[in-house]
Amino acid sequence: MSRRQHLDRQRKNFNQRELWTRLLLTPLLLGIVLFLLYTSEDPQWAGSFWQKWLVARFDLEPSVAQTIVFWTRKTLHFVGYGTLSLLAWAVFAAWRAPLAAVCGAAFAVLVAVLDEGVQSFSAFRSGKPGDVVLDLCGVLFAMATVGAALGLFPALLVGSHKKRKH
Repeated sequence: MSRRQHLDRQRKNFNQRELWTRLLLTPLLLGIVLFLLYTSEDPQWAGSFWQKWLVARFDLEPSVAQTIVFWTRKTLHFVGYGTLSLLAWAVFAAWRAPLAAVCGAAFAVLVAVLDEGVQSFSAFRSGKPGDVVLDLCGVLFAMATVGAALGLFPALLVGSHKKRKH
């Protein structure tokens, strides 16, 4: 096989992988965002629902159930929006967006603001600016951790996946 044929074959394989990445990750990201917005309005996702469930199911004291629900929700905010930012980063990179990491982080924070805004209009939920700050911390932590682990800090802002030579 000639070098030209080899390069053409690699390009075709890369384009197919890129297409599948786009076709799989983009709907996954959109589905997660729609799920978050759905749960913003659903009364079952309100804290009091889960507190009552824990008390009834595990015979816990209401104050213990409240503490468990509080810390579970805050942990989910931090980890969930950090994970969402990484998924959004991957989607923006798959679509070859400039500044893919920044776009991924901004997307996750925008969803957090939208989520808390929707909750503030719900009769069963309350939107809290502190949750948006917690979400932002999760986004920054996830981006910094993955960026450091993959050696992508120089590329974090430019969306390149190549390591910087020292």
